[in-house]
Amino acid sequence: MTGLLEWVKKLAAYLIVSQLLFQLLPHPRYRKYLRFFSGLVLVLLVASPLLGAGGLKQRLVESLDSLGAFPASGEAAGILDQAEEARQEGLEAEYQALLRSQVETAAAAYGYQVVSLSAQVEWEETAEAFGEVQWLSVELSREPPAEIWIEPVQVGKESGGQEPEALIQDLAALFQMPAERITLSFSGTGQE
Repeated sequence: MTGLLEWVKKLAAYLIVSQLLFQLLPHPRYRKYLRFFSGLVLVLLVASPLLGAGGLKQRLVESLDSLGAFPASGEAAGILDQAEEARQEGLEAEYQALLRSQVETAAAAYGYQVVSLSAQVEWEETAEAFGEVQWLSVELSREPPAEIWIEPVQVGKESGGQEPEALIQDLAALFQMPAERITLSFSGTGQE
């Protein structure tokens, strides 16, 4: 009889404390989480005499302990390695796409189109330069004009040739890297 009385006291005390917590919550949106958690605890309190009587409580504790004691198997470690590798490949692909987009935007300002792009990026997560572009090689071609028109012919020495240097400087500033690590090549334009 004293065991039953203790059980009823625990239930009453728990219900009072849980209602007090509901009243002290700063925001009503947390009530569903507290209600869920308190419901779980209430189920355990109500079932505790039943679990203790049949020795189920000890077996339940042992089962829960054994679940937490499993070391990661070789298969699970392999799956984790594959997931990490897939995450890294996805990160690199997304970064390369973003890098290409930025180079295409910069090149378009000078009337060039990116034919191919090759970049070396520091992917070692422990490195100080993680995620930084180490070198960049871009093959460019002149964008075909949207309209065909003939420019006036001028006789004299060509004053061009500064565009590639300006583009290299813009890319160096964009990726915060030395201009010497950027290589531009041109296809189909006769410009090198």
